[in-house]
Amino acid sequence: MDCALIVLLPAIINGYPLVYSDTGTYIRSAFEGYVPIDRPYWYGVFIRASSFGGRTLWGVAMAQCFLVAVYIWRVCALMVSLRAANIASITTSLILTVGTGLGWYAGQLIPDVFTGIGLLAVFLLIKGNGTWLRGIDGFVVCAACWMHLSNLLILPLAGMLLLFMRQRSAFRSFRQGLALLGSVTALAWGGLALANRAVDGKAYISRSSHVFFMGRMLDAGMLRPYLLEHCATEHFGICAYMDSLPQNSEAFLWWDSSPLAKQGGWEATKEEYGHIVPGFVHGAPFPLVACTWKCCFNSRAIVRLGDSPWAAVGMVSHRG
Repeated sequence: MDCALIVLLPAIINGYPLVYSDTGTYIRSAFEGYVPIDRPYWYGVFIRASSFGGRTLWGVAMAQCFLVAVYIWRVCALMVSLRAANIASITTSLILTVGTGLGWYAGQLIPDVFTGIGLLAVFLLIKGNGTWLRGIDGFVVCAACWMHLSNLLILPLAGMLLLFMRQRSAFRSFRQGLALLGSVTALAWGGLALANRAVDGKAYISRSSHVFFMGRMLDAGMLRPYLLEHCATEHFGICAYMDSLPQNSEAFLWWDSSPLAKQGGWEATKEEYGHIVPGFVHGAPFPLVACTWKCCFNSRAIVRLGDSPWAAVGMVSHRG
């Protein structure tokens, strides 16, 4: 409980759980049953449950901070004695809350914190002990994947890295760990498709991957060259905007003046972009992979709180 309160400090100081430009979409999906096209539905389910049906959004921030605190304590308990775990977890929580963005994201009404929670759950899934605890960790990993689609790749890859490090530490056998990680990964992917079918009537992982891949092509500097090469024969709708493409994926995805918006939005471009992306990936996959890794490493150097595609924002207080 002490660790959870420490992690919750930024929200407590703010006077209300922190919000972001995406928060409204998640709240709408929680209480209106709206299925967003550009993000998963399931964080909305978490909001609805942890807010006690909408009675207070403090419940969401508190639940996230509690999960963070539990996993910090469990990792500390694995590394040191149980007697020392309490002091170690409190010290770790304080350092991370003051020195990193942990408290900011844990107290914010967006699912980004579940990447960190999921990574700790993967670590304990592979290295921890106890069948029922591993079952809980597997469930948390799946939940983290359902709430933020990036985790469908991030968490299994992190688990594979841990498995390949097994000879340097006391990890369980590679085969057993691989089977465990593979089962959880399959459950996360397959379960998400089936869960989406139950809600939306169609099994899918994401309805927006075609747009995000187009953004990656733009960031890699490969979208315009691809269009120059293919527009003479393919006659894509986006060819009309070939000479006025936005400078980056943020503008392409979210600005009203982008070709995506002018072409009718995410659903309207699914067929066209769904044709462009596979053709590019099959023909020149390496620039896209290189751009993805570059964006990943660049994001690790961003330490400002409240970054947004439009402007740097400070803490937001909402009392109603």
